[in-house]
Amino acid sequence: MARRRRRASLIGPAIVVVVLFLLFTHAGGKVFGSTAALAGGTTPGSMSGQQVEAAWIAAGGPGGAVAYNMARIAYMESGDRPGAVQPGEPPGLTGWGLWQITPTSGIWQGGQFGNLLNAHNNARAAVYLFRKNGYHPWCADPVGRTLTSC
Repeated sequence: MARRRRRASLIGPAIVVVVLFLLFTHAGGKVFGSTAALAGGTTPGSMSGQQVEAAWIAAGGPGGAVAYNMARIAYMESGDRPGAVQPGEPPGLTGWGLWQITPTSGIWQGGQFGNLLNAHNNARAAVYLFRKNGYHPWCADPVGRTLTSC
């Protein structure tokens, strides 16, 4: 019985690994926009909603409806552009990357999550914030506002 449970608990992560592998190989090695993104460099261009969801899940975020909602939030925040920097804000309030992570959240560009203009690093920071506060960090976003009370 314990062996069956262990096997069943490995199925979800195995599926994620297979999906990421397929995305990576079919995208010419560019799941996150470029191979530089995997090394921590700025991820150029824009990503598809599926790539944003895959980045969220690869960073440890929950799948399913949460991954879908967080991909919608990223689209509203940055237009799915990992290199997006919020214009017209002072440095302490500037949003960085896919989920427009701001220093007011306690996360700084180049800090504990590294370059926030890297899709994977930004996803890791977003997952961290989500685990602490759910959708609340994005309650100013139209999608986030519908998912939480602000």
